[in-house]
Amino acid sequence: MLFHTIKGPNSYAMLKTVDGRVCNTFREACQKVGLLEDDEHRTKTMSEAMLTSSPDQIRNLFAIILTTCNPSNPRFLWDKFRESMSEDFLARVRRNNVTYDIQFSSEIFNSVLIILESKCMSICSKILSQLGLKSPERNLDITNNADLLREKNYNTAELRKFVESNKPLLTDD
Repeated sequence: MLFHTIKGPNSYAMLKTVDGRVCNTFREACQKVGLLEDDEHRTKTMSEAMLTSSPDQIRNLFAIILTTCNPSNPRFLWDKFRESMSEDFLARVRRNNVTYDIQFSSEIFNSVLIILESKCMSICSKILSQLGLKSPERNLDITNNADLLREKNYNTAELRKFVESNKPLLTDD
């Protein structure tokens, strides 16, 4: 497509040059020239889904977008909407560990990526790395591992204060 747009290129670098700036990829150059659409309407679709849909429904929509719409920047879409797709995982982890203030973490996002990859495999038989996202680590499933969560979510300042306040109460035995 760039050959038809850029007049007289004599190198690949010249093909990737748009407005005096060399783009990192041919896809980026095509987007800057206007040959490829951006992900604005996909972003809008995901934003609208966030308002009325459950996290599972948002994950289904995201899997469909990844597998059938060929987004130009799937990583951007993931980064923008990963918390919305992970809210049910976070709620489950918090419900199982009520004594800890658990926030979104890479382990929770990894669990969601595992589900997304399974959905993508069932739709088009491709893993996430073939669709422009990092594949999840299959050996980490923190959402069901309460011991690991407990170990990773301790407050050192609070524990230090507890030790200091209770140390004088210890006996010699």
